[in-house]
Amino acid sequence: MNDIFNFSRFVKYAKSQLLLQRKLLLLTSSGGFLALFIFTLLFLGSSFNWREQNWTALFMTSGFIIAALITGNAFPFLRNQKACQNALMIPASTLEKFVYEFALKIVVFSILYPLLFQLMASIAVPLIEFIRPDRTYIPFSFDPIINPGEEFYFTALLMGYLFTISLAFAGASAFRRSPLIKTVLFVGIIILLIIGYLYFIFEELHLNNGVEYALTNTFSEKSEAFSWFFFFLGISSLSSFTYAFFKLKEREA
Repeated sequence: MNDIFNFSRFVKYAKSQLLLQRKLLLLTSSGGFLALFIFTLLFLGSSFNWREQNWTALFMTSGFIIAALITGNAFPFLRNQKACQNALMIPASTLEKFVYEFALKIVVFSILYPLLFQLMASIAVPLIEFIRPDRTYIPFSFDPIINPGEEFYFTALLMGYLFTISLAFAGASAFRRSPLIKTVLFVGIIILLIIGYLYFIFEELHLNNGVEYALTNTFSEKSEAFSWFFFFLGISSLSSFTYAFFKLKEREA
């Protein structure tokens, strides 16, 4: 039998986990949908000029936050010693457990979230127009997100999303207690150090014209700068997912 990944064994593992977690998954998804619906109604009700840009901001902000919360709490059996010992007794390899968490917390969410957000928006707009008949609200549409009219916008959105969830996923495998909070603090400290270092470099080089001047003189074209930036995000995301797998393997050893 393949000890690395066996498809039939993976299917049995996935079915057993979904059966055990079905109540929690239903409560979490329904509670999240209801909370987002209520917040959306509050935003719509307090706005006098709700436009497409507002929908885009709400869709992206809530999506990033919910995705970070879900992926940051992956591998729940690592949260306590007893659950971890029970997980070791399950006939499934480390890769199979990793793929299950990746598929459920990232792939399934990334598919369901846009569909649920569309459903939520289609209910919220007629309801708020009924409550506030003196106002008119533009319905939600994916077109400003997919075709924003700005170069690299959609790619930047996808790469930023991938980078965010990869960090949260890695943190979930690394920290036993409060993984998402510790990940945010750790990444925040790293970002502050990088910003401080860059500020020091710019001050030392006396680049009075600012970052845009430095980037213009470093890269010949705007597309080249974005390509390197996306390359960095892609490598960082891949590294985070790889770290999450090997950390999970280490925790189970």
